[in-house]
Amino acid sequence: MRFTILFCLFVFASHFSFSQTLSQRRIDSLVDAARKANSDGLVIWQNGMPVVEENFGQALTPTYIASVSKALVSIAIIKLLNDKKIRSIDQPVSDFYPEWKQGQKKDITLRMLLSHTSGLQNVQNSRLEIETGPKGSGDDLVKLALAAEITHKPGTVFSYNNKATCLLPGIIEVASGKRMDHYFEEEFFAPMKITSFDWKRDGTGRPQGHGGFMLLATDLAKFGQLMLNKGELYGKRYFDARWVDSSLVPSQQVNTDYGLIWNLATERQGTITLDSSRLATLTTAGVADSLVLKLAGLGGKNYQSEMELVGEMQSLFGPGWQQTVTDAARPLQNGVKDLFRFSITSSTLKGYYHTGSWGNYLVIYPELKLVAVRVVKRDKEYVEERDKMGGFVSAIFSVDRD
Repeated sequence: MRFTILFCLFVFASHFSFSQTLSQRRIDSLVDAARKANSDGLVIWQNGMPVVEENFGQALTPTYIASVSKALVSIAIIKLLNDKKIRSIDQPVSDFYPEWKQGQKKDITLRMLLSHTSGLQNVQNSRLEIETGPKGSGDDLVKLALAAEITHKPGTVFSYNNKATCLLPGIIEVASGKRMDHYFEEEFFAPMKITSFDWKRDGTGRPQGHGGFMLLATDLAKFGQLMLNKGELYGKRYFDARWVDSSLVPSQQVNTDYGLIWNLATERQGTITLDSSRLATLTTAGVADSLVLKLAGLGGKNYQSEMELVGEMQSLFGPGWQQTVTDAARPLQNGVKDLFRFSITSSTLKGYYHTGSWGNYLVIYPELKLVAVRVVKRDKEYVEERDKMGGFVSAIFSVDRD
């Protein structure tokens, strides 16, 4: 029984054995869906060999990958840990920003930034308070994050926090002695032969941490391959395997489907039921009564699989079900996850991934030695309902099934 799609909402062989391990029908379906969704790039590698490399006739120019950038920033952090330029994942952030050696901020650790449990004041839509300048930049995003208030005791509440991750480029700069863009260009881009890239920067010229990278789809896939290979790429070792392993276990107890930045796609055995008590919270928070009533229609049944639950939500809410349910569940601490109770008898890590606004994805499926990337530009032709490809992550984790 698979639960991967629901987790995507909070918001989800060798070269010669492709036909034995991957469903050609599902590969063809993914390519067709990506084409119809106006994708700028689709890459699927198995064992580092291309299964799909499509740019759908688009110019090969770097695409802004939005929040998938966070995954790359986390890779820089584990390299700095490996190189002993950061002492510990539990090192206080105040070691890098001395102005935080006071109050509750002195208790915030690097782990808390990477696991979204820092407790910093947070507006999840970055365009409302972070990307307020020309072309979506802010003035000084490190300064903005340092000045943020504490709204929850550090380490106690999971809340996806763009503002907190704005501190990571500054930490990389302090630890390495190089601005983050220079660090990446020297430590990663040059040895990986990445030559076509750009950066989204704040007003100080510093690349943004919550979403600053512009890369080709094939170059983004190289970072996925680096993680899949546990720190090695093209004969060069960037960090020890243990740092990858430590990134892919629950990073805290508040939300166990989250590692260090990475979303963990966990295959679980059990049943799913609607937690009807949560509906009152939605009503109190101002969610439309008609929508709460529709959600109530999911109650009274034990769903034996996530696919069964998803089918029911599609039936109730129509083609835009993912966005509708996600928006309705925003008042809950962990979003859609809090709408349901999971009776779990066993769980296995299937893989891991990160998503970015508009439908940018980096997915790693270790069992099949698979890396998958989808990138899309948000331009005047972009239509979210058509172009986001909200089912991309779950489709990748099903690509071995006919």
